[in-house]
Amino acid sequence: MGINGRRSRGAVSTDSRFDPLRWGFSVATTGKSCKCALFESVCAYLEQNYHQDITRDSVACLFRVNPSHLSRLFGTCGQIRFVDYLTKVRLNQGKYLLRTQRFKLEDIASRVGICDAAYFCKLFKKAMQTTPTEYRARVLQLPPSPKGESYLRDPSIVQKPSINASIE
Repeated sequence: MGINGRRSRGAVSTDSRFDPLRWGFSVATTGKSCKCALFESVCAYLEQNYHQDITRDSVACLFRVNPSHLSRLFGTCGQIRFVDYLTKVRLNQGKYLLRTQRFKLEDIASRVGICDAAYFCKLFKKAMQTTPTEYRARVLQLPPSPKGESYLRDPSIVQKPSINASIE
């Protein structure tokens, strides 16, 4: 947007609710280098919008930086790749939903921004060394389900986690 709320010629149309200052992109307030402030702003954006269809290119466009620069930024300021950070955010939210909700895996995958439940399970197992169903059973302190059965079919079996349950 240009002056007086008019779109400048050639300007990229972005989400009207996006405001870089809202995401903390201000060097004066953070006291950090501009690139690390941008990194923190992008991370905050990803943590709030992980459930949407997000790509490196879409985030770069939103923050008005080159996608390659965004990748370098994650490497230098975060020592992590962009896609790995987004996956980590999504899996952490998936873990939360597995602990607190009785949604099917398809619903959890969808709610964290991963369209395919099988892909969610693959990512989850790679990161956690356990399947989402096993993770849920362990956290809720349930006995392992027999092969082919799911605790989701009988909601009366699901118990609330104890306060003293160890959660990663």
